[in-house]
Amino acid sequence: MNEDNKKIAWKHITKTGDELKGKLPESPNHPKGRNPYAHILVLIKTKFGCSYKDIPDEKLPILIKFIDFVKERSIKVFLFWIYLDIDAYIYCLF
Repeated sequence: MNEDNKKIAWKHITKTGDELKGKLPESPNHPKGRNPYAHILVLIKTKFGCSYKDIPDEKLPILIKFIDFVKERSIKVFLFWIYLDIDAYIYCLF
């Protein structure tokens, strides 16, 4: 990936990471909280088989769409966990 596209990709990763702060489900493996930037980067490496820097330039639009998908999916998972926690809490009250 050329330098300009790396900057575009990184900007999108950091913007999405900022939006995911505090919205990832809790994990016993991360007692101090989960790192949303690492979360995105691990999923990129899993999906594409390489670092975002090593993705070909012509796949930048696919990378951007994937990052958006990760954000949407991660927020929905977070909201689902909140729903389960509230449901369990209400159940315990009665």
